[in-house]
Amino acid sequence: MSISSDEQVTSPAPRRARPLSPHTPSARRIRWLLLRAGWLALLLAGLALFAACGSSPSPTPATSAFHTQLATTDNAYTLQFTATPDRLGLNTFTVQVQDAQTHQPVANLQVQLETTMLDMAMGTDVLPLTDQGKGSYGGQGSLAMSGHWQIRIVLRVGSQLHQAQVTFVAAA
Repeated sequence: MSISSDEQVTSPAPRRARPLSPHTPSARRIRWLLLRAGWLALLLAGLALFAACGSSPSPTPATSAFHTQLATTDNAYTLQFTATPDRLGLNTFTVQVQDAQTHQPVANLQVQLETTMLDMAMGTDVLPLTDQGKGSYGGQGSLAMSGHWQIRIVLRVGSQLHQAQVTFVAAA
């Protein structure tokens, strides 16, 4: 069979793609795959964030101390007061006591601290200090939160009380 020049060869008309119905099995499968891929991406991002946060320990802050020199209200004793590390939590408190006239260390005293948080009504805690010799008294106590603290230092010599007061800011 031959084709004359007057005749045209026609090919079948191209099929147009039908829009994908959201209810066909293939559309549901695509949605399911996309949903699972999204959850997997969220899971991997969360794991990467978790790994980045826990991979290296945060640096430990350098130990600081609050130190001051003060006198009792009656000027009978000179005190050196130290709070280490001067932060929220457990602290070591040291009080060195000298006679104000002789400048000699004073031993055999009863020394206690009364700690009061000034930023919030939390009451007052009493911390008895132990005699460490040579006019030095120390103990450990906790500062329950960061902020402004008032420390009242009470010395008992026989029946006489001598006191001094210091205010400082404890870091977080």
